Amino acid sequence: MSVSAALVVCEDMRFEVSGKFMLIGGYTGNIAIDPSRGVITRLIFLFIMEFDISDALENVTFHVDLPGGVSRAEKANFPNFPDGTENARRIFRQVVFVDNQPPIPGPIIAKIKWDGGEHSVAAPSIVLTPTAATTPAPAAAPIAPSLLSEPPRSVRKKKAPPP
Repeated sequence: MSVSAALVVCEDMRFEVSGKFMLIGGYTGNIAIDPSRGVITRLIFLFIMEFDISDALENVTFHVDLPGGVSRAEKANFPNFPDGTENARRIFRQVVFVDNQPPIPGPIIAKIKWDGGEHSVAAPSIVLTPTAATTPAPAAAPIAPSLLSEPPRSVRKKKAPPP
């Protein structure tokens, strides 16, 4: 049995009519959260699983365990893959939503489980990072009065040519 998987984490997503996923606010590393936010509004976990067509995977579930004991799982509903040997491997995508959770730091555990086995998937950690103190922007330099009184070159009247 040869199962491989990847995980993409983002804040929001759309599923297009053409079959594409539009991911919004994707995380490329650890998930940095400002603790003053109070809750993590939404995290979306997109599992991408590849397996041999000959694998008899039964009761497949996709699991996400957040720090602090919050767990979510989604059962896979595999489509009826057509018979044939033109493709020896299949790719399946599953989304797991996590909404309104407190920002507790620590590693996220992601797994795919099925009867007789499981596969761990690399996942980020949640880290708390306080918002950086903002410094006011420096004041703009004053505009010279001569620049304010003269019209731009494009609207200046041309001098009449000498007689």
